Amino acid sequence: MVTAVIATRDRPQMVREAIGAALSQDYAGDIEVVVVFDQSTPDLTLARTGPTRSVRVITNTHSAGLAVPATLG
Repeated sequence: MVTAVIATRDRPQMVREAIGAALSQDYAGDIEVVVVFDQSTPDLTLARTGPTRSVRVITNTHSAGLAVPATLG
């Protein structure tokens, strides 16, 4: 499994493009994308679960700019 972490703040179109790019990689194994909304309202419609590709959406409520919130670790 490969996990890609994408941190974002108020950039809905760019985060969708980044998710699409990560999920479309030519990789035979599972790909998980974790989208961290940094001090902004998360778009929960981005979350999806599939047999080999998934997207998790979480929120960073700690200091702005912190890419890995306590809920991830």
